[in-house]
Amino acid sequence: MISRRRVPGLLALALCVIGVSAVMASSAFAATPVFKSGSGKFPVYNTDKSGLSELKTANHATIECTASTSTGQITSTTTVAKVVVAYTGCSQKKGEIGCKSGTVAGEIVTKNLKGTLTGTEAEPTEKLEPESGTEFVKIKCGTVNVLVTGTVTGKILRVKKLEHTGTLTFSNAGGLIAFEEAATLTSKDELAFFKNEAHTESETLEVS
Repeated sequence: MISRRRVPGLLALALCVIGVSAVMASSAFAATPVFKSGSGKFPVYNTDKSGLSELKTANHATIECTASTSTGQITSTTTVAKVVVAYTGCSQKKGEIGCKSGTVAGEIVTKNLKGTLTGTEAEPTEKLEPESGTEFVKIKCGTVNVLVTGTVTGKILRVKKLEHTGTLTFSNAGGLIAFEEAATLTSKDELAFFKNEAHTESETLEVS
């Protein structure tokens, strides 16, 4: 039998346990990923390359590019900037209609992009968006002009130790608008990290 005197003590203990559990749950929920450079300094410069990339919408032929390269800067523990992606071998309908963003056939180059490290420690992601305005890239496929706007979020392969390379994967990633309708981007980018813009000396990076 529990005495009346013990009831307040038990309630206090229960509330204490609940409070500690809530704090622990809140801490776990609030944990966010960060970039850590081997030198402890930013920016860290990066380049990347990928194979096939696809921009899909529901009612238009997919824009396919056979490869891409990009450059950018990791400017702090949670941000990236001056990201420019150049896609090559771009077309619609399996090569029937060539696509470009400038004067070079088959080449599509994005506007300057910026980004934020998002997600959780267990599943880090990176959100990319135009550095200014809303235009991601403007494309011409045949005689049709395509304006791509919005943001896109990819999954970063979690790196728990300092490495010279990393992986950023866009798997049917949404958030973009093309042909005035929702669009998804699919690509897998292999990144390499450098200490300086000339890319003559490697850097290591951790995502945790």
